[in-house]
Amino acid sequence: MQHDINIHDNEFKLQFENCTLSKDKFGHRGHLRIAWIYLSLYPFSQALELITSGIKRYAASLGASHIYHETLTQVWAKLVNKAIQKKQSRTFEDFLLTHPFLLDKSQPLNYYSQNLLDNDNARTQWIEPDLRALN
Repeated sequence: MQHDINIHDNEFKLQFENCTLSKDKFGHRGHLRIAWIYLSLYPFSQALELITSGIKRYAASLGASHIYHETLTQVWAKLVNKAIQKKQSRTFEDFLLTHPFLLDKSQPLNYYSQNLLDNDNARTQWIEPDLRALN
C-alpha cells in the first residue's frame, strides 16, 4: 500500500463501489479520481482489476454498459500510475495540480490513432498503442 486516502476519497470510493455515486460526479475527473484512489492503495495489477470491474459495474448500474471502453480505461490507469510513480501526492487535488496534463481528455491520442480507438476491438479488449509506447 502506498498511502492512506482521506475520508472524502474513501466516501467517493464507497459510493462508486456501491453504485450510489451521482452520475455528475463521474465524468473524466471522477474516472481519474477512482484510478488515483485504487492505484494509491493497491499494486498496479490489483488496482487495474478494481478499476475496470468497478467502472463496468457502475456503467451497468446506469444502463450505460455500451459506453465502457477497455483500452481507454487501461490507458488512463497507466497514465495515472506513471504520474503517481513520478511524484506522489497526499490529496487528489494536489495530484491534479502536479499533473494537470491528466485533465486533457485527448492524452490517449498521443499513443493511439483515433481510428484504432474507434475500433470495436479496442472497446472490448486491451489493444497496444499504434503511435508510440506508453512507457
